[in-house]
Amino acid sequence: MTQTQGGFSRFWQAIKRLITFKFLYESKRIDERAEAMFTRSADGIKAGFDLTKEQWVQQYRDLRDAIANLIELQEQRQIKLEHSHKEEEELIEKRDGALTLYEKAQTEKNEEETKKHEAAFSRFHSRIQELDKLQDELIKEIAEKGKELANYKLRLTDFQARIQKLEEEKQEAIADFVSSKKTIELNERLAGIATSLETGPLEAIQKARNELKARAKLSSELAGTDVAFQDLQYQKTGRETSGESVLAQMLAERKAKRKELDAKESDEKIEERPEI
Repeated sequence: MTQTQGGFSRFWQAIKRLITFKFLYESKRIDERAEAMFTRSADGIKAGFDLTKEQWVQQYRDLRDAIANLIELQEQRQIKLEHSHKEEEELIEKRDGALTLYEKAQTEKNEEETKKHEAAFSRFHSRIQELDKLQDELIKEIAEKGKELANYKLRLTDFQARIQKLEEEKQEAIADFVSSKKTIELNERLAGIATSLETGPLEAIQKARNELKARAKLSSELAGTDVAFQDLQYQKTGRETSGESVLAQMLAERKAKRKELDAKESDEKIEERPEI
């Protein structure tokens, strides 16, 4: 092989590998899309079960027809066996007749009749042996095929039961799918509610409330440092202090006057007391 031919061969092998890979890749994608179509919705599950049922029903019918053909063949073997028994009975009678005539011809020393009856006897006997062999084969075959038929009928019955159960399985699968999907949706909805509670209006309101409280506190603190406000506080305190001083002064003067009056009254009482 030349270098050119070798390169051409490798080129075609690479093309074949590419085509094969492309085919397998596309087949896998088709399988995945088909699987998704039958598994992602209740309608898809229903369609999957219905399609399977159609396929199984067709397989059931084909199997049933095949078993029917086997039964027909079995019946033909049985009929053939019965016919062979009937033929054998007739041949036995004929063989016995040929044997009787053979003995008679031999007694009469009729060579021509003797040979004729001998040939008939041999023909009948040979056929009887063939029938015996055929009957043995038919009996054996009927027994073997009967066991196979019994097995096929059992499988056909099981297959029929599976097909009948498909409807129940379909309803259960749809119910499970819908229930599971609703459960997932409910959980997601509950999770969504929790999220909205965390990041929704209530949190925004609370945040704004805290911000306003902080701003009010800061405003109050800043107001306390205002010069004009401090002057007003000083003036108010001074007024209060001045009022208190005047009150204290007036109370002191009143107390002093009371003391002076009390002392004067005491002196007058002493002067008025008579001498003893």
